[in-house]
Amino acid sequence: MNKSIAVVGAGIAGLTAAHRLKRAGFNVVVFESLDRPGGRMYSTRRGDYVVDLGTIGLLGGSPLLDELVAAGGLNEQFAKTSPMVASIIKHGVARTIDSAHPVRDLVGTDLLSLGTKLKLGRMVIDLLRNHKLFDSENAIGLAALDIETVTEYAARRLGQEAADYLCSPVQRTVWMADARANSVVQFFWTLKQMAYPMYTLSEGNGSLPVALAKTHDMRYLHAVTRMENDESGVKVHWQSNDANFPSGSQAFDACVCALPPPIALKMAPDISDVQRKLFEAIQYTSMLAVHFGLRNRPANRETVLMYPECEYPDMAAVFVNTNKAPGRAPANKGSLSAYFQQDWSKKHFDMSDDALIALALERMRPFYPALDDNMEDVFVQRWPLFAPAAPVGIYRLMEDYQRSLKANPPSRLQFAGDFMPNAGINQATASGAGAAERIVELFR
Repeated sequence: MNKSIAVVGAGIAGLTAAHRLKRAGFNVVVFESLDRPGGRMYSTRRGDYVVDLGTIGLLGGSPLLDELVAAGGLNEQFAKTSPMVASIIKHGVARTIDSAHPVRDLVGTDLLSLGTKLKLGRMVIDLLRNHKLFDSENAIGLAALDIETVTEYAARRLGQEAADYLCSPVQRTVWMADARANSVVQFFWTLKQMAYPMYTLSEGNGSLPVALAKTHDMRYLHAVTRMENDESGVKVHWQSNDANFPSGSQAFDACVCALPPPIALKMAPDISDVQRKLFEAIQYTSMLAVHFGLRNRPANRETVLMYPECEYPDMAAVFVNTNKAPGRAPANKGSLSAYFQQDWSKKHFDMSDDALIALALERMRPFYPALDDNMEDVFVQRWPLFAPAAPVGIYRLMEDYQRSLKANPPSRLQFAGDFMPNAGINQATASGAGAAERIVELFR
């Protein structure tokens, strides 16, 4: 098929779209403003340590993810992790729940009172009643549930104890987000995802976009400034910082824009009113993290240590990377990543590295002894656009957006990325595949 397609943005959504379009016979060019692919799916190696700077884990249950791993030639690296072990702090003591035995551990833990434990059955019923709505490719039907925050739902159905010491820690660990500000739809979605096993790539989760990018015509250091869509095609304009490719413009038969919605709005202003309402409503949160390489591996068995909002306004979670996945450090060494809550991160984004490291150590010392003498490497990570917020009302706009896609003929300019109901990897890949499918339909 002698049609040229531009993909703007080399995150996993854009690379999924490029993969599916190339497989369908299109000539694909991928533009990326950075000197690397992956977006927020990014890993780095620092001496003995491999650190996942973006995507913490890969959820199973996605044939599309399996397809991409195979396309990147990474099947030998792709492996299921051990069941996640979560420790939730209450009154300064960490209570452990093993996902391999969740019912046993929830029944036996003193994290929650007996009355609260009995009320958790209501949450299970609510999730089972609506589980079919939580589909990576479809937001239709979610508007009816998008009427309250996680905290409001938990207080109404489960009680304040569950809100403080279960729902809030889960929301903060997965999204680094405040349960008081995010829709219960996101929480339900998160619970459903936790039923799937977690997978990882031994060289870091960011090795997937790196491998996929090697199969495409990539234009790194190309910052797209505008995409002009008309009946004949899409003209892409860019500024280049690559000496081998000057700044310029090129007409393509179609284009997939896989940029964050606030940026996409500036690059492609000629969109429908339904699209504009959603894109304007999507706001991003910031995230601060401190990553530690340790000479000796911690004895802790948990994968993640969760900090509840009611006791800790700043720290959200600590991941024990060497318990999370193989390959993150040599067998005798350890790796920890401490994440600060989104709102706190935004307010303190310019705090010095030394101050952030000191605060992280203060929060971690009670649970990981001898950290100060054990550190071999430490660095601070700053994400100005970490993840889209999920306030009440956003899923109604997503539903309207998806209904408009179904009701109207495909446009030559398609969007992929953070336009799906949940900002996880499975949703991003589904979004990219959906954008590619609509372009294939356009030229069928």
